[in-house]
Amino acid sequence: MKKYCVYLVLSVTLYIFVACSRSSIFTKADVTRLFYDYKAAIALGDSSRIVSFWSKHSREAYGFQWLPVFIGNWLPFQKYCRFVQDHGFEIDEVETGDGYYSIRFKWLSKETQEGEIVKTHDMVTYVIREDGRWVFAQSREIFTWEWKTVESDCFIYHLPPEIDIDSHREEIRFLDDKCREIKGHLRIDSNKKFHYYKARSPKEVSEIITTGEYAGIALQVCDLLVSTRFCHVHELCHLLYRDTGVMTYNPIFSEGFAVAFGGVAGTTAEFARIESLNLLGTTKYVGLRELLTNQVDFVRNNYITYFEAGSFLRFIFDRYGLDNLIAICQISRDHPDVIGKIESVVETSIAEMERQWHVYLKQIDAPSVGHVIPDDADLIFSTDDPVADDVGDGDYTYPNDRYEEGVFDLRKFEVFKDSSRAYFRLTFRHRANPVDYGSGEMFVPGCVIAIKKGDGVKRFLQRECHGIRFDGSEGWDLKINVGTAVSISDCFDRVAFSTPEMFDSISDLARGTITFSFPVETIGEPEKDWKYFVGVGLMSNRSMNFLYGGPEPVRREFPHPIFIRGGNFDHGNPAFIDILLPERMDQSKILDDYDNRKGKLAVVPMVGPLN
Repeated sequence: MKKYCVYLVLSVTLYIFVACSRSSIFTKADVTRLFYDYKAAIALGDSSRIVSFWSKHSREAYGFQWLPVFIGNWLPFQKYCRFVQDHGFEIDEVETGDGYYSIRFKWLSKETQEGEIVKTHDMVTYVIREDGRWVFAQSREIFTWEWKTVESDCFIYHLPPEIDIDSHREEIRFLDDKCREIKGHLRIDSNKKFHYYKARSPKEVSEIITTGEYAGIALQVCDLLVSTRFCHVHELCHLLYRDTGVMTYNPIFSEGFAVAFGGVAGTTAEFARIESLNLLGTTKYVGLRELLTNQVDFVRNNYITYFEAGSFLRFIFDRYGLDNLIAICQISRDHPDVIGKIESVVETSIAEMERQWHVYLKQIDAPSVGHVIPDDADLIFSTDDPVADDVGDGDYTYPNDRYEEGVFDLRKFEVFKDSSRAYFRLTFRHRANPVDYGSGEMFVPGCVIAIKKGDGVKRFLQRECHGIRFDGSEGWDLKINVGTAVSISDCFDRVAFSTPEMFDSISDLARGTITFSFPVETIGEPEKDWKYFVGVGLMSNRSMNFLYGGPEPVRREFPHPIFIRGGNFDHGNPAFIDILLPERMDQSKILDDYDNRKGKLAVVPMVGPLN
């Protein structure tokens, strides 16, 4: 029984799918019969019969010992059997897929004496036709059957067929190095490999492991990670978290741990400390006592609390050592005195810890960001952009009438330098103040500036940028994101530095400009052979995934009035409503030439001295 139970379970929420032959029709009656038979086999404890309800591929797959019982929740087989015994089911609908059926249903808890349903769990599941009969299959089998597999030192990568693995070797080597580095910090002695699914969109993430739509997520019970990024160190840290021996769950510590060693999605671990430093002395700063005890606000204010929790736990690691860090992470979310328990672990008061943590943060040597270009600075690069081309691929439209016409319309881009600094100026048809929709989140037209530092030295260049891919062998060494703040991303597309909010300092509404500068030791000294991409999009000062890393996604329709509308798909549209292009190039044609279903990105040239 035990042997087969290990094989028996699906590693993803209960997307039960029915793959169908072309001549077969799967009805609600078939679904009901399949469910009743499956429940009967489980009730009898007939292991061989239970296993036979699953496709051959599913029962042989890793992670099959865990079964999703509702979206985002998995149980080991022993607990799953009890769950099934305690629940009924109700079929909502059966939908036809490409060679399978998807079934939407509810698990129903047992009725009370009054006959009322106590609780329901919405599920999705898939079934296929195999050897003349209907069987369950894992969602990964449905959505990644044509994917290719590549192994590295630390990972087994599962990749969509269109991905050219050779262009991502450096990213794979980088993540292997990060995995070994973090294992060293955590004293983890293990050679097991994690499964890494490189999804094309948040929607595809949700399909692969039947969860919500995320940029990335780790499934600890199956040692797998699904992400839209090639380097998702934060989710890797979630997989390593369990290997440290931590057995309890507390989101403040589990998320803080992943940020401490892996950053937030799309940022470096060091960035968490920089952003925590930026928060000190502001009204947004969350005091340490509240941070460690307020579970609800921790999630609600994750654009603040994740960074603070990560930098605090990294401080504990650096100041008090790994054993004390693990002891703190073992504190349950339901512990009656979290603060007292932490104080007893490190034998220090919470007030003293907070003081020491602030001293630790203030030791960071952050670069200064200016907002004035001196008259004697040398002009290195300058180009104009056509007027009134802020329509994306021709169909994009502004979110609503709160954004004045022309505020997304880039008109000019300039780069200057002197002996100590690199200066940038962006000119718009109009410049707008940030828009607040009453939630405290601010939205403002902003820019992404991707920079290639010449052609002389061979090195890894990032080829992709928020739904576009660069032409030929072009790519970027660093990316500057400008909204209410100014941030820098490395070539692995991880934000490494950001200023505090400084919209008023860098913006001149009368001239329609954004102006800022960095020390040359921070980004390099601009030369005439540098190439650039400049894209305009909608920036947020709050949402964690887009706070510093780039623009909000463009949607097909408006799920909310803040978003730009007009993309060809619900996900994966190029995120730019205006881009800087060489003369006589058709922006609408370039941004419209992509296919999210096939993973094809819009191909955009960089602008340089020869354009």
